[in-house]
Amino acid sequence: MVPTKEELELIREFCLLPMLLDIVAKNKKDLEYTDSTLKPFYILIVEALLDRIHTELTDIRKELNRIKCKVNQLDRPDPAAFHFEFRLRGYHEEFWLWKSLVRSEMSIRLGKQKSEIAELLKQPSH
Repeated sequence: MVPTKEELELIREFCLLPMLLDIVAKNKKDLEYTDSTLKPFYILIVEALLDRIHTELTDIRKELNRIKCKVNQLDRPDPAAFHFEFRLRGYHEEFWLWKSLVRSEMSIRLGKQKSEIAELLKQPSH
């Protein structure tokens, strides 16, 4: 049985979120070597972002387990794309995420996360 649009979106998210985690974690490590007065604040924000992404990834992983979907990144060197495969209800497919698309997607996601965190920070404290 062919996967639904929602299932395909879960699979795509499951492939993209670890890449986003890596980017944010690398930026956190870079921040740790700065001398900025605001360094503790920046690190706190980045840690909150890492927690949000990790929670989302955990929820997606649980849903994929619930529907018995297996997703793997394939070890195929390609300068232009990341290779993946998934198996779901007897359906097997390999697919690629183009690196240019991944970069664009990461930028969009970071912008969305930034906006969401900014909204949380704007809420009055009690």
